[in-house]
Amino acid sequence: MRIVGLQRAKELALSGRIVGAEEAVRIGLALEAVEPEALMARALEHARSFLEGAPLAQGFVKQGLNASFESSFGESIGWETETQAISLGTDDAREGVASFLEKRQPRWTGR
Repeated sequence: MRIVGLQRAKELALSGRIVGAEEAVRIGLALEAVEPEALMARALEHARSFLEGAPLAQGFVKQGLNASFESSFGESIGWETETQAISLGTDDAREGVASFLEKRQPRWTGR
């Protein structure tokens, strides 16, 4: 409901109408539409891109975004400040800087 709004959520739930791929993208229910034969390749591409990020930082991002739906702006900024301070002291933060300066792929450890 938060994604499409109350009116659209009611219309979809009460009508039983099937939402096509293009409409799902347009109203925010899907990120993109791909042909059925390209679906697995695209899903794997997304999965690989998620795996390229630092696991601790990605975990903080997911937690912060999830919590932001039920938090005030000030609480969200507080969470961001706290997790940034934690993240900057990790081995992964140092690895991120080193890999950037050395122009190589990072080797994340999750620490």
